[in-house]
Amino acid sequence: MRASHHDEVRATGEPRPPWRKAFHRWIVSRGPPLHVHHREDAVFHLLEGEMRLQIGDRNVHAGAGQTLVAPKGIPHSFRFESAAGAHCLTITRGDDFETMLRQASRIADKPELPAATAPSPEMIDALTRCCAENNIAIVGPPLA
Repeated sequence: MRASHHDEVRATGEPRPPWRKAFHRWIVSRGPPLHVHHREDAVFHLLEGEMRLQIGDRNVHAGAGQTLVAPKGIPHSFRFESAAGAHCLTITRGDDFETMLRQASRIADKPELPAATAPSPEMIDALTRCCAENNIAIVGPPLA
């Protein structure tokens, strides 16, 4: 649903391991809306670039090699701050986040990131519904 990103789900298949990994690449643009994972902690390991992460009332800046945790039940959002974009490994335990990514995504038609565009109201509604179906609640806007 967000423009200008690439998600690649890793470590899936049968038998499914308890930890899920999703490899992300975002250019500098809006990140996800402020949201809460009700059943999964989210672990962010920044491979390259810089990001700002809001976890509850805290704002944290991270650089390559750093790892941050957003505990389940705590609202969080993030934004990549690097001019060239960033790579971040997100690790969760369970199926909620992985299933939401698969349902909200489409197959890329080329390896490059698409041009950044603002999400339409229909896209926002679709993402909100998809998240709710997977125990993730949208509770606020993306970080400014």
